[in-house]
Amino acid sequence: AGPSACKPPKRKVVDEIFDDMDKDKSGKIEEEEFVDIMVVLCSGIASRITAQIILKLFVIPFLARKIVAICTLLLITYGVISSDVAWYAKDNAFLEFLRSRLPESVLAHLPFTVLTMILLIFLVPFALDTIDDFFMDVAEDSKKEETKED
Repeated sequence: AGPSACKPPKRKVVDEIFDDMDKDKSGKIEEEEFVDIMVVLCSGIASRITAQIILKLFVIPFLARKIVAICTLLLITYGVISSDVAWYAKDNAFLEFLRSRLPESVLAHLPFTVLTMILLIFLVPFALDTIDDFFMDVAEDSKKEETKED
């Protein structure tokens, strides 16, 4: 899954987690508190790795193919492109530039590739931030519940 899935939290985040999990406010972490901290941090890593693998291998390629297919259908329906001529075969200076430098097999998959990269750039960090926020909320809720019990 790569280093981005396993990135260590910033010092400020770790300090916040330790402060939040220090139930008795002693300024020191007891064994039970340490175990709770490790559960939060390790659960986050496992979830980040799982989410990143699922997004990269399944979700994003599926979405990109569906979006390209829908856009192609709409462009054919409204007469912007023809179903019997490839999109990159139109007479256009930019497309001529691409045709002169890229093989046809690359051009045929270019919309899918570009869209996949765009989705990766936005969806993966969003998902990882959402997971981080979720586990921070879990840690805070755990602390609140234990404070109520005392």
